[in-house]
Amino acid sequence: MSWVAGIVITLLLAVLRAIHIAPGVTDILLRPGLYLSRAVNGKSVLNTVVLALGDGALYGLLPFVVTHLRSRRRRRLSRTPERKDRRRSSRVALATPVFVYGWLADEPFAENTETLNVSAVGGLIQLSAKVIPSQELIITNLQTNEDLACRVARSIGTENGKTLAGLDFLQASPNFWQIDFVSNQPRASID
Repeated sequence: MSWVAGIVITLLLAVLRAIHIAPGVTDILLRPGLYLSRAVNGKSVLNTVVLALGDGALYGLLPFVVTHLRSRRRRRLSRTPERKDRRRSSRVALATPVFVYGWLADEPFAENTETLNVSAVGGLIQLSAKVIPSQELIITNLQTNEDLACRVARSIGTENGKTLAGLDFLQASPNFWQIDFVSNQPRASID
């Protein structure tokens, strides 16, 4: 369908050029076909056919290209507001006291803090130490005295000079926070 439209546009431009209406504009618009026709040696009928086919192909592809670019832009714009949550598990707001141990520039550091939120695979804590992503730490849940190795997945500096550190456990430990993450309820301790 677009090829037919392209050939019709080309023929219309050729007629306008032949009757000397806007010859400069039609020469510019017919330029791709004129270049092709110069490449073909022979009779003028053959040149006209090459001109019509070349411009027909060009003007036939233009609506397709414009439609394709608009649809890509629409898809890209529609995806922008939708940002999928990349977390592997849901988070739960929980303030649990923890002890964090690690190294900063060849010097050990240790700090007592508490979680801001937790998940089955890690948690978020606030530290005075300036930890960086990929840094490994040892975290101790002070309610259970359980230690677990983790790595800093993300760190963000705060206005008060502290660092928010998102932690990922290095090994699975579904009971570390003593929460059933299916129902998001703390587990009852069995005495």
